[in-house]
Parts: sequence; structure tokens; C-alpha cells
Amino acid sequence: MSYWIVNKRYPTLRVIKLRTGATLYNVSTKGKLREFVQELYDLHFRIFELYLPFYGAIKPDSSINENSLKELKEVLSTFSIEELTAHGYYDDELGVMSNIASIDETTRKMAERTLNSMIEFCSELNIHILNEHPGTLFPELKRSRSINISFMANDFKKFGKPKAVEMAVRTLKNCVKVAEDHDVLICLENEVPRLDTLPIADNPIVIPTLIEALNSENVKGTCDVGHLALSASFFGFDLKLAMVLLKPYLRHIHLHDNKLIPYPVGGTQAQKGLGDLHLPPGQGLIDFKAVVKTLLGVDAVYNLEVLQYKTLADFRTSADYLQKIESG
Repeated sequence: MSYWIVNKRYPTLRVIKLRTGATLYNVSTKGKLREFVQELYDLHFRIFELYLPFYGAIKPDSSINENSLKELKEVLSTFSIEELTAHGYYDDELGVMSNIASIDETTRKMAERTLNSMIEFCSELNIHILNEHPGTLFPELKRSRSINISFMANDFKKFGKPKAVEMAVRTLKNCVKVAEDHDVLICLENEVPRLDTLPIADNPIVIPTLIEALNSENVKGTCDVGHLALSASFFGFDLKLAMVLLKPYLRHIHLHDNKLIPYPVGGTQAQKGLGDLHLPPGQGLIDFKAVVKTLLGVDAVYNLEVLQYKTLADFRTSADYLQKIESG
């Protein structure tokens, strides 16, 4: 299966492609990244995904942070990494305008500059896959203490999701040439249902819609299995059929588990088992046997996007669990 790589030093050991950056939510780059990668490297992982916001990759003015770039080059050059991918900023995160679907033109243009800078940043690190969330209709509501239902209803009636999808297409069209020039593949990720922000890709049909509209070899899809399972539960569609729909467009996969209980007004309540938990595969309720069999043959980078783990050995356990499914 395409997400296994035979390790030359340990020829009997197969290694799953892992997303590192998503596990660094509480780890500072300063003095910690090298240690973290080393521990995973000792577990025989050779493929990593950087979560760009945690390294301050982009400044609030949407330009590249050269100090961050220099530091990452220095740390990562000490490892023999087979492939490095990156996750971009998510909907105006840490003061960086990044919502490419914004219906506010000023914000959208800033998000366009941010995406172009992320593409150039990735190119400097020899990263060929940049994972990008397609954006939300109401990112400003994340900063609100309460959900203004009246505002949402009125604004949604005026603009609606189709307008936000149109804005995402406009942004991406303006970034495709930059991606082509820098040999970077923008992979658009399906999102979880969120009533407080209304992500445009919570229904997976939006990913093929965007890709078809752009008609570029430098824009493909990411299937986030955990997100897709929650959307299937929330909207009532079949998870396997949704993966079949996405398969022709995919070049990137996120693997993580949850309890199949959406929590659409805040993302997650981990203590109650609700929402987008990002558990190691096998520790939730997603049918990974069906996932592995359905995605069989997809030529993509597969990353363990695990945020909740007791020790880093959970990554190894998850890889072994998936290997057992594949070989069985």
C-alpha cells in the first residue's frame, strides 16, 4: 500500500508516513523541535509534517519570517528525512490573515499573500505538499464570546456558502502560478462541521468542486479521515462512499481517530469524548479497516495527525495497528 515505506536499515520494518507538526501544539520550536523529531526518528519514522504557525513561519503582514526559516533549515538538516510536508495557517490564526474564502475583500487579499508566502517558505525547505484549509464563512465568530445567530442567519442569507467558495476559487487561482513556479502542491483539506464558523469544506463534495474549478495539477486534495468521519455522522452520509468520491483527487491523507460524536459549536470537548479528538488510530470508533481498504491504491502521503497521545510510542503502536490491517 502506498503509505508504507521500507526502512533500509531495518528492512523488515514498515514505516507509516507521519504528520509531526500536528503533535507540536504545546511545543516551542526553541530547543524542542530537534528533541521531538529525534524521538520520532528513533521510532523509525522518516516522514514529517510541519505545522507552520508554531514556528512563526509567516508574519502578520503576510511576509516570510526569515528567522524561522533559518532555524528550521538548521534543525531539519541534521536528519535524513525522506519527505517533509507542511500545514498552513488556519483561518486568521495568530494574527496572520489566512482565510482564503473570506467574503471581505481586504481580508481575502491578505490571505492570498499569506498563501503565496507559505508556498515560497515551503519551497525553501524543499517541501512539495502544503496542506491548506479552504476557509470559513465566519472566522470572526471564533473570537466572539457567544454565537450571534441573528448575524449568522442574515449574513448567510446575503452571501451564503457559494459566495465563500467563489472567494476561495478566486484566491487559489491567483496562487496557482506561484505554486507551479515553486513546485509546491496545494492540498485542500476537508473540514469538520462547525456552526460557529461555517467552514466551506465540511461537506466533502466541496473539495472536488474547488479542484475541478481550478483545473491545475498543483491543486489537489487532502482527505482528513477524522474530519470526514465526523461530517458523515453529522450530515448522515456514508463514510466509505465519501472516500470513494475523494479518491481521484487525493495526494495527502491525515489519519487520526475520534468517538464519532460531532461537537459543532467549539471544535472539541476531549474530556467528554466529543468532537475532533485527533486520537491515535485504533483508540476511537472509526472503522480503520474500511478506511484502509477504501483508500487502497491512492498515491498520496499519509500522515498520522495525532494530537492526543500518552507517549510518542503511541505513534509506533498506531503504525503497527494500520500495518496489521493492511497485511490482513
